[in-house]
Amino acid sequence: MTHTEPMPETSGEFTTSKLSKRPCPQCGGPVHVELWESSCGGYEDEKYTCTTCHHTWWVDGPDA
Repeated sequence: MTHTEPMPETSGEFTTSKLSKRPCPQCGGPVHVELWESSCGGYEDEKYTCTTCHHTWWVDGPDA
């Protein structure tokens, strides 16, 4: 079963964190990416945060 609405960050944990090669779509600045895994183990998503303008967005994993 896929989730039908965004899950809260507290429903899982961030397991890895690194600087992404992808630039921020708003300002072109460097982006930090974190891999988030749900507590049930059924979902893996990526959270991107620009280190310059702090724009944040999520990319659903292959399980979405």
